[in-house]
Amino acid sequence: MEYERRLTELQTRKQKKFEPTENFIYDTIELSKYCYEGGDDESAHVIRTKSKLLPELQLATGTTSYPTVLQLIEACEAATRTLEIRDETLGTAFSIPPMRQGDRKSDDQFSNKKSGESNYRGNGSGNSRGYQTAEWHGERRKEGAFQSNR
Repeated sequence: MEYERRLTELQTRKQKKFEPTENFIYDTIELSKYCYEGGDDESAHVIRTKSKLLPELQLATGTTSYPTVLQLIEACEAATRTLEIRDETLGTAFSIPPMRQGDRKSDDQFSNKKSGESNYRGNGSGNSRGYQTAEWHGERRKEGAFQSNR
């Protein structure tokens, strides 16, 4: 009975949006080893675990097959850093969980917004699409920002 419950859990398990990646990897590897003890080598457990990561992490780690758990974790760390840089650059809330519990001081840095409010910060022009208004360009011309060196 316990074996069937764990096997079902392993087969249906997917990483949750806020579940730290390293914890998820180790928990899934442990579950996989319990369900397939003796029959699989470490790389089979790693492949099974990688397929259960969030889709963004799966894509960011590429099609490489990682033979060990540590190599998968290193690849996920690199992917997480890259995706965090992307999210910071775009000014959006983090789209993937941290690698470890407590890695980020504030995972909900944008959670103080009202429901439905976007993460777009704008450019201060008051234009919701992010385009600079004619008034803004006029002010910049007055400041001499658009003078040519001719």
